[in-house]
Amino acid sequence: VMTTVSRFAGLPARRVKTAVDGCGVVEFALPLWRMALAYRRFFGEAGPHSEVADRIWRAVAARPKYIAGDGMIGTELSRATDGRILVKTGGAGVRVGFDAGSATAFAVKCITGFVLPPTSARPVRSDTADVGLMAVMRNLGLLGAEELAALEPFEKPPILNAHGFPHGSVRVKLL
Repeated sequence: VMTTVSRFAGLPARRVKTAVDGCGVVEFALPLWRMALAYRRFFGEAGPHSEVADRIWRAVAARPKYIAGDGMIGTELSRATDGRILVKTGGAGVRVGFDAGSATAFAVKCITGFVLPPTSARPVRSDTADVGLMAVMRNLGLLGAEELAALEPFEKPPILNAHGFPHGSVRVKLL
């Protein structure tokens, strides 16, 4: 796996650090642009890996809830775009994705933030990394009006107090 990750990220394997996340899976420490590059090369370029990449893409598009679960951005984004965009969430606020329609790869890291669990007023689980991801995809022009409307809970999640009443919002500034 290390050989494959380092090849698609364009780094020697000795320069790729690893750690184990809360799910017990090995994670690879890469600069964000290298994560996006790896997605672009894996999903967007032809090669010996193409059959595997295509099979993964079709599986996620056919059953998006298995990428993250109902109400999670990876799942709902795949549903809203009819499988055109694949996003995988990672530990500590990382989001990496690829838009097959435009062959655009992207990666987002939110350094600080919080998780907003699903409630009756907010049926999706969202966090500040999701808001950042939505801002990046909007800025890149990857989402149409209907897709943006379907994903609005991730772009503008209300911050609720202990009684379930809205009392704030999350805003993103792209630099």
